[in-house]
Amino acid sequence: MKNIFVFLILFSVCMYLSPESKILSVLNKMSTGQNVTIVCYGDSITWGYETFFVQSKNNYPVILEKELQKKYNNQTISVINKGKNSMTSKWGSDNLQSLVIDEKPDLVIVSFGINDVIYLNSISNFQKNMLTIYNELEKNEIANLFLTPTPVLGGYKRGVKEYSNKITESYIQNNIQFLNLYDNFDSILNSTTMPLKVLPDFIHPVYSYSEIADQIITYFSTF
Repeated sequence: MKNIFVFLILFSVCMYLSPESKILSVLNKMSTGQNVTIVCYGDSITWGYETFFVQSKNNYPVILEKELQKKYNNQTISVINKGKNSMTSKWGSDNLQSLVIDEKPDLVIVSFGINDVIYLNSISNFQKNMLTIYNELEKNEIANLFLTPTPVLGGYKRGVKEYSNKITESYIQNNIQFLNLYDNFDSILNSTTMPLKVLPDFIHPVYSYSEIADQIITYFSTF
């Protein structure tokens, strides 16, 4: 009986600490009408770049908030957009405390990578920075979901694909909860004869930010 009791305690602690259980706890809060704060942290894909540094009114955090409020019939769900144009994972790591942790979020959705390719930040440094972000969120007991970079067209295409593949390996090896946006968007690009309708400036899914929100909602539905 004593051994069973110890096992149950250890099992409960492991479940409490697991990344999956943290997300499940947030989903339970949303479904029971409790206040939930989600921070979306990343580069211009998160910010919602449209054109000439104009922010799209349909950036994915805005859409995500509306969809979550509707899905869970909970108007107290708040999604905060902490994306910034042209930023790399190093910026993300350096500013995590002031821009994210200080907001005391229940859940953080993180996405960097394209600018790491553009500004020649090495793959190893990219992986290190993303793991630093993850470890800090875990240390603060904040639920987290990481998104791979979305694909691009043109000269950076191969680099972004490589970085996406490598960070996917890191997420799997470290049991990090992640959503493979690269593969999902790549399927969309491969299914159309007009890829510029998806990425009109070769980088930003200007007319498809809703797809990111939809994929996050679908991911949550797997819990």
